[in-house]
Amino acid sequence: MKIVFAPLARDNIRDIQTYIAVDNIAAAARVASEIRRTIETLETYPLVGQVYQGDIRRLIVTRYPYVVFYEVDQVAELVNIITVRHAHQLPPDFETAAK
Repeated sequence: MKIVFAPLARDNIRDIQTYIAVDNIAAAARVASEIRRTIETLETYPLVGQVYQGDIRRLIVTRYPYVVFYEVDQVAELVNIITVRHAHQLPPDFETAAK
């Protein structure tokens, strides 16, 4: 499967790294790298994430408190990364956003 990032997801990862870098540049790089590695597992195992809402799935970044929200298009063989959030943030409501 091919991984595709929504602009929001790219911004999320950049913002996470920027926020952490204020205190620790090396830690910021480690966290961003682990988020990306977690996302890369979806190339091989796109359905590994838990079903969240409708066709949206979520995948927890195990070493850090972040959650990746994504969709799988099996026909096009694409994994669309929608957003990345801190686990303590309110989860997105994709059903309301779609209306």
